[in-house]
Amino acid sequence: MDGIKEAAGLVEISLDQERDASHGWEKSTEYELSKQTELILKRKLPLPKALFEQYSHLECKSFMGIFPEIHRAWFTVDNRLFLWNYATGSDFYPFEGIDQIITSAAIVEPRPGVFVEDVKYLLAVSTTVEVMLLGVCFSGPSVTSEITLVPTQISVNTDNVSMLMLVGSRGRRLFMAGRDGCLHELTYQGESNSFWSLGSRKARKLNHSKSAFSSLIPSSVRLFFSGDDPLIDLAVDDNRDLLFALSEHGSVSVYDISKPNRAYKIASADAAADAKRYSPSSNVRDRAFLNLSAVPAQSSSTVNLVVVTTLGERLYYHMKTSRTSLRSIRANGFRSTPPLQSEAFRPSVHTSAWIRGALFLADARNGDNDTLIAIFPEKHPSSRRTDYRFKTSFVPVELVAETALETHGGFAKAWAIAEASRPRQNGLKPNESNPPREVIVLTNSSIHLYTRVEPRDHLEELLSSRGTDAELDALFQHYGNKEACAMCISLAADRASESAVNADIIAAATNLFFAKGGEPSFEEFEPEHPRLRPRNAQFDVGRPSTSPPPLKFSSAHDGICLHIARIVSPVWWTHITSSRKPEEYQALNLRTETLLSVREHLVATINFLESSSTMLTSTRSKSQQRTPNRPANSSLQERLYKGLLPRRQTDEALRLEQISISNLKMLAEKTAEALAMMNLLSEHQFHRLAASLTPQILQELVRLRFCELIFSETGSHVCSALLEALFVAYSDQPRVTEVVSEALRERAPSFFGDAEVSLHRGLTLTRKAARATGPEASALASEAVRELKPYAGRIVDLQGVCNDLRTAGALAPMAELTVAAAAAGETTGDAELVDNACKCAFDALEILILAEDKSRDRVKDAMLKILMEQGSDALVDRLFSFLVGLGPLGAEELFKWPSARVEKYLQDRDVQLLWRYFAKHGRNVDAAIVLTSLADSEGSGDLNERVSFLASAVHNAKVASASGSDSRATSVLREVNDKLDVAQVQ
Repeated sequence: MDGIKEAAGLVEISLDQERDASHGWEKSTEYELSKQTELILKRKLPLPKALFEQYSHLECKSFMGIFPEIHRAWFTVDNRLFLWNYATGSDFYPFEGIDQIITSAAIVEPRPGVFVEDVKYLLAVSTTVEVMLLGVCFSGPSVTSEITLVPTQISVNTDNVSMLMLVGSRGRRLFMAGRDGCLHELTYQGESNSFWSLGSRKARKLNHSKSAFSSLIPSSVRLFFSGDDPLIDLAVDDNRDLLFALSEHGSVSVYDISKPNRAYKIASADAAADAKRYSPSSNVRDRAFLNLSAVPAQSSSTVNLVVVTTLGERLYYHMKTSRTSLRSIRANGFRSTPPLQSEAFRPSVHTSAWIRGALFLADARNGDNDTLIAIFPEKHPSSRRTDYRFKTSFVPVELVAETALETHGGFAKAWAIAEASRPRQNGLKPNESNPPREVIVLTNSSIHLYTRVEPRDHLEELLSSRGTDAELDALFQHYGNKEACAMCISLAADRASESAVNADIIAAATNLFFAKGGEPSFEEFEPEHPRLRPRNAQFDVGRPSTSPPPLKFSSAHDGICLHIARIVSPVWWTHITSSRKPEEYQALNLRTETLLSVREHLVATINFLESSSTMLTSTRSKSQQRTPNRPANSSLQERLYKGLLPRRQTDEALRLEQISISNLKMLAEKTAEALAMMNLLSEHQFHRLAASLTPQILQELVRLRFCELIFSETGSHVCSALLEALFVAYSDQPRVTEVVSEALRERAPSFFGDAEVSLHRGLTLTRKAARATGPEASALASEAVRELKPYAGRIVDLQGVCNDLRTAGALAPMAELTVAAAAAGETTGDAELVDNACKCAFDALEILILAEDKSRDRVKDAMLKILMEQGSDALVDRLFSFLVGLGPLGAEELFKWPSARVEKYLQDRDVQLLWRYFAKHGRNVDAAIVLTSLADSEGSGDLNERVSFLASAVHNAKVASASGSDSRATSVLREVNDKLDVAQVQ
């Protein structure tokens, strides 16, 4: 377990570094024309001919855009709306049920409980006079199946305000940017038996920028007095419950949308003034504002908002909270457009999209065809091993119109840019903070799907084309050895797990990994020179006089660690359950596809490490055989320090790194097993298993993160409870439990090994014993305890098991189990387990003792014998205290077990019981001595109590004297009589 914990610590360091590295885009100020980062045109589809036929009937306005959520491009021609499935190139769907000219559209999620299940999305459409909602239905389970739009009869009047932008939030709210400069919202609810409010409608429009009194003013008057600064873009930060609004003149407003049907303006900024401050040389007339984008928390810790201008500039904004809880927004960064060859013309950006650190600009400065400028942040290794330096790479791509569409203009203008629905990278869920992999560009003639070439793709291309050593060296230098080694492992492991195996690429990647992986070493230091050592210091050949310096792992080791960290990143810090409140419904917070995908990649990595272990050992064995160069004229001592010492340190560094790699492999194995186990629990209704847990275990479960399953005691405890709940659920179906048990032993032996098998078997027998009667119950209980005793410390519900044993009448076996559990608790320092074990045993004993049922004396005596003979000193002391606490009946039971341990306990804890104990067992002289001591003690009370003690002492001494069994009796009797006479005279 310690090795796995150390490996987990290394993986978490890599995860932290990856997270910090993903925040580097806002620090980057340098531009470079990238040769490594390229955009490849993956697909190009011409727009449907039917659409161009509609353009011939255009009378007023036409708009277009992309709905990546449903794989559709949308187009409007006056009052007609068209949807086109660009994923298949078919399903051109027209909708002509709108009377007015369409100005904007957006896809939003419906509120739950309002629409039928067939309505997967809502299409919000704004016209010059109203905003309406259309239900989006599909003919199949996929969004790429045929689409149908259904009127919902939900609409609101715009009051002569054109809505230039619509946007939905994760809370199913629909916000609208008005030409009047105000933020509006369409809110709706379903039909119900009770009215929303007296005389209310099904939907209404809220103005979050003006007071309620403004609604009393005619719309024509409001438009006359409102300034000419319409809102042109909106962006929602769902994690922070914020909405950002941008006006045409550069006014930025921030709204708090945390409360339903409310939006409070909490901060504002002047982007025009900020841009002028950062770039005073630019002509203000040339600059207009395009859009703004909310920056999610996982993408940056210092930037919350990005504003883009027509000059290709970016303004970064950060939200600040003061001590009075008032928030403000201020500009904290500015980036100009990247330099292009056509610097004679100023930038003319008319479409842009900022996506997690990457920026895409459609620039029209070159004439008819737009230039798509893709700007990506890139991390490069710095002089520090744990740090990176960032540059911004840009790739200009000229958009080309379809030759078949010359009659429609013959030029390519980009009107919308969006991220494609995020594909899984090598089967894994994409990192939420990484730049986009695929981007869709909608032009006036076609759809372009661009794919970004990832670093691993560059490596694979070089290996498949047998790139030169210089090219491979350049790649390692560009990305750093650790990053490149991680790419080699990813390439070799993933390709080996695919059905179509490319043996040449696997071999090339593996060989490159070992060739460039390097060797571990200790941090450089200057050893103490022998002549500077004290004369009386003992000379130890090859051993430094100071403590060894910190170990510096090789790039191969760090690459393995980084690769594993990237694989487990989708699940590592994820909570196991969907809610942090135990009383709520607890679904598994890990998707099945994620569990399977992460496990598949971990298994591929484990196979790579196993197959490469021999090569790794042989490669490093050769390096150990190298003899360091020694100057011919060096002294013996100098040779020892410059030769043997470095070699010893190298050997030690290699040994320690090999241990660390083995630990990483064990961590990967146990993580893969944990994923398999959670997938199995998911298949058997995880929420029901969670609901059956005890309140204490459930409290631990809702706080548990996935990584804690791997290396924490709490995680192990919760796993045992979940598995036991699984077997309890199928206790009446032995065939199912057999199949589940076999699956667990095969897929998750670390969580269900021999110990878990014995526990499961013992618990099953315990439940059977509770349902049986007579000799069968006793036999089952005895067998159950034999299975459970070696692992008694791992029983989650010890109280429940003991109750089952009591029901079966197996109190003596139950005593054996509690003794074993208490011993396990004492060994591990688990005081709660010791308390629980003692309580289980003592509760049963109390019933037997206080009942005074002679027929059960044999059972009671058997329990006491087991506890006294097999229990530890601490347990027996607790037993004695328990019996004494029961009063005379308990003391009577204690007196039945004469021993030095009982005598010492009574001597230390209760002397008045000690003399009774002596008298009970015929040691009357000892009883008389104890009574005399009580009478002579300062705390003996009043004179009558002292006389009573002495009288009892005389009685015991006379009994001993009469029997002649103790030679001390005569002298003790004489002494006690004298003291009694004195006391009576007093």
